Amino acid sequence: MYLITSKYDSDSERKRLEYVFEKWAGKLKIVKPEGIITIIDDSGNEDLVNEFIKDLYSRSSQSSKNSITIYRIEKTEPNINPEQKELSLETQQKRETVEKLLSFIMARQKAVFKPESNLPFVKTYEVNSKKGTVQITVLIKENKDVLKLIFTISGYGDAVNLIYNKLKEELKYFEG
Repeated sequence: MYLITSKYDSDSERKRLEYVFEKWAGKLKIVKPEGIITIIDDSGNEDLVNEFIKDLYSRSSQSSKNSITIYRIEKTEPNINPEQKELSLETQQKRETVEKLLSFIMARQKAVFKPESNLPFVKTYEVNSKKGTVQITVLIKENKDVLKLIFTISGYGDAVNLIYNKLKEELKYFEG
């Protein structure tokens, strides 16, 4: 049995997370708890926890044993690593032109720029899709008259392949 908490920053992210629970409800027994949900870190103080439960029972209705459910849980870290895919290309176009084209391509993906790097040649974007969220890191290396762009797409599940394929198609703009 697992207790899963999922924090979100926006209503659209909440809806994407709820969709995952709904999608998996037919395959797993997923129950959304009702009432007040609380986690108590007892830190080995079983007597104090029992006093708390006794107090809780005393303040609820007569059927408190039926309306209060207690589970013992422990935190776990699943062994799931993000997937990564890489794309690269070389071009002889001017850096200014390449950066404008890069901005255009990222705008078409509805990517949000994340100013996570202080290095001027690394740009990080986040893309939300129906399949999930991915992070795109673009490294721009300059060597004489040639610019090399290395795109790293990372995330979980089908979202990585979806954005990788879209980006691969969009990068054809650099060829023209």
